[in-house]
Amino acid sequence: MSETKPNEQPVKPPRKAQGGAPKSMGVTLKDPAGDIMRITAVAKKDGSAHTYVIHRVLADDGTTKSVARGASQQHVNMDAARAVVEKLKTAAVAAGWIAKVAAVGRSKPDAFDALNLPKPRKAKK
Repeated sequence: MSETKPNEQPVKPPRKAQGGAPKSMGVTLKDPAGDIMRITAVAKKDGSAHTYVIHRVLADDGTTKSVARGASQQHVNMDAARAVVEKLKTAAVAAGWIAKVAAVGRSKPDAFDALNLPKPRKAKK
């Protein structure tokens, strides 16, 4: 038998990976002034989904001046929500927002190879 202390929380088993579509997705856009727009779709437990847009206005020093949420919609499933996110992204880009592009293929060159692995550091005395 395992002993448990009175104030100790039981350890929960790790969640099993759920197959299928991701539970959320989003697109981040910026405008030339530095403001940020995030278009998000989130799946619900019942299989439906909802989308919303967050607009973050930044001050000149880079701090957040205001945050507004809008364009909320309910959808029958995540595929419908994903389509609306793409439609909103297209409309935002047409209005002058700049879509953030993933940095694919821009990684730094390797600092070492498999034959020349780094040596361990010596402990400080």
